[in-house]
Amino acid sequence: MTKVNECSVSVSNEYALAQLSRLSALLYAQRGLSLIEVLIAIVVFSVGLLGTAWLIVGQNQLEQESGYRATATLMAEDLLERIRLAGSNADRYLGNYEIPGAGSGTENEGVGDIPDGLRDWAAAWANRYALPHARVCSSKAAAEAGEGSDIDVTVVWRSRIEMTPPDDLPVCVSARDSQYQQRWAVLTSWMDAE
Repeated sequence: MTKVNECSVSVSNEYALAQLSRLSALLYAQRGLSLIEVLIAIVVFSVGLLGTAWLIVGQNQLEQESGYRATATLMAEDLLERIRLAGSNADRYLGNYEIPGAGSGTENEGVGDIPDGLRDWAAAWANRYALPHARVCSSKAAAEAGEGSDIDVTVVWRSRIEMTPPDDLPVCVSARDSQYQQRWAVLTSWMDAE
């Protein structure tokens, strides 16, 4: 019986040595594969970081656009209130105007005579550099004598983000060179007859 035990011990030792040599061969082969895995992980992580940076830039542009839209709405509301308060002198605020000093690059080129009230309103907003390449158009709908009418105020500015404009652009927007980067806010108010 002793001999049988020696034989089984020697077989199990050989088996253990074979398993150990296979394991060490696998570990040695695994070294190169782990380096490739690390490189792939770095590439995936880098792509994720670039995507995150792109999202942050896009979010900042949209946040700026939101601020411009709020400012344009405030500008249009201010002009509407001035027109309503002017009553019979509302024509002082009607017309088309490129706001100078707001990055327009042109000082009222091709817009004709600017009414005094509109010029005063624009000067108050231009000092704030509120909108890039700002333009305002204000008009009063024709009405019968003794009847009220609609007053439209359109504030247009240039955006850094392009978009496809709709087919029915306001006149104030369609008068510009590039409609693809234009944004606008239109407010309409009813004005009673004096």
